[in-house]
Amino acid sequence: MAFAPDGHTLATASYDRTAILWDVTDPAAPRRLGGPLTGHTNGVSAVAFAPDGRTLATAGDDRTAILWDVTGLQGLRAHAMERACSITGGGLNRSEWTRYGPGLDYVDVCKNVTRPR
Repeated sequence: MAFAPDGHTLATASYDRTAILWDVTDPAAPRRLGGPLTGHTNGVSAVAFAPDGRTLATAGDDRTAILWDVTGLQGLRAHAMERACSITGGGLNRSEWTRYGPGLDYVDVCKNVTRPR
């Protein structure tokens, strides 16, 4: 595993042939950033960030290295609420909130996010 220079992104390598990026801004509740990075034909044995944090290198047991442009994932973290509101078409209604967050008080998390017209 390796931390990005920003200290908020962690990359993990796995023998399932993937690498995963995590937002560890809150270390008690890490969140995945995007889907798994795939491309190796054997386990991923090492990960390393470039000093500027914009590129991640993964090394596999298949004797290959892959360079990943992770700048888009940094934007995802910076604009996570806007992205979530876009994906859900404006957030969850009360019924959806109850279904996906039972026991939690309803919050319109998209009320302060500019919605597309």
